[in-house]
Amino acid sequence: MRMVFPIGLLDISTGTLVMLGALAVLLFGERLPEVARTFGKKFNEFRKSVQSIQDEIRSVAHSATSELTSAFDTSSGSSSPSSSSNSSGSNGSGTKRRSRESDEDYEEATAPKFVPPSAATTADSPETTPTDA
Repeated sequence: MRMVFPIGLLDISTGTLVMLGALAVLLFGERLPEVARTFGKKFNEFRKSVQSIQDEIRSVAHSATSELTSAFDTSSGSSSPSSSSNSSGSNGSGTKRRSRESDEDYEEATAPKFVPPSAATTADSPETTPTDA
């Protein structure tokens, strides 16, 4: 049975690890502990910098979503002219969103009311009952 060690995105087998170790001893000899220590420090610095970049991206994304959420909450909840003025989107594209200046510009959507037929008209017309067929 072949033993495989997952390292990052690589699957390295035992034989490959032994060959890499032998190559490292041949290349670095007595300095191998110092080289390994330096490599470990540099790798930790790299991980910390990647983590800080990820944290920065997350904070920017969080602030952008919170700005969008608060913009939608304030525009739908208030009817003051100062909060409903034209503003540019917070995505940085410079596109303008049109918002209404007052309630006079807004037309309420209407639909006809459903009026059920009266009971007197259905009882008076026996020719439309399904039992006659």
